[in-house]
Amino acid sequence: DDSKDTLTYWFVPPVGGVEFQFLVYVDTFAADTVGVFIRESKKEKFSVTATASGMINPEDTVGFRTNHPVSYVGRDRVQVFLNDSVPVEVDWYFPKDDPFLMQLIFPRNFDETYKIIAPDSAFVDIFEQTTDTITATFKTGVEDDFGKWIIALELDSGNYILEVLTEKDQVVKTEWLQQSQKIIFPFMTPAKYKLRLIVDENANKKWDTGKYLDRKQPEIVHYIGAPIEVRANWEIETNWDLKTPEITEALDSPDDAEAQEEGEETESEGAADKAPE
Repeated sequence: DDSKDTLTYWFVPPVGGVEFQFLVYVDTFAADTVGVFIRESKKEKFSVTATASGMINPEDTVGFRTNHPVSYVGRDRVQVFLNDSVPVEVDWYFPKDDPFLMQLIFPRNFDETYKIIAPDSAFVDIFEQTTDTITATFKTGVEDDFGKWIIALELDSGNYILEVLTEKDQVVKTEWLQQSQKIIFPFMTPAKYKLRLIVDENANKKWDTGKYLDRKQPEIVHYIGAPIEVRANWEIETNWDLKTPEITEALDSPDDAEAQEEGEETESEGAADKAPE
């Protein structure tokens, strides 16, 4: 996990425990060695939960989240129904950057009810633990339940990552761009959001911490001033000019935003609400 300083290593230990060593490399140089002895212990129960329930945005992620790495997925056993009776064909997607997430890809429309059924033992973890039957029901809202957000960015040529965050700093939308442009989010759940822009110098589509030995600084992160409210059945347009420092704050890392005190942020110039036509 690039956002933390903890390494989690998953493996199936032999009976009676195991002893091994980790070699820590900095580039090609072996910087450290860590010896570890692990005794056999009680396994945490395998858990799989559906990511969607209740009322959702049609663009929200639908699928399953696990607490252990998975060794088997019964894709043909998991079923999705529209209005409790009409079978829906789905595709599976397994994000490489999140091994505990399994997404179900299928078209969803407004004001419809869906049910997901994963029967007993549809999932097996690396410790050969299985799941009980999982059932989840959710409904997509009507179009008027959501707001439309247009974000106009003025940028120098380069590589950037635009992120939309909740007030609790959870990333809900991500866009990668290389020039000034308008980004449109047509179905935003009503709430207050923050904007974060990462200067993606090496174009790898993620924030990099830099390298101390190479004297390389972390990639620059910009935040727009105050949280911006998106309301149901309204259109909001936000203009963000990165050449205007009054509405931009550069930080060393995304986590530095937590240190900002309330009341220090300034409103973005050019942000305006207007009712849909």
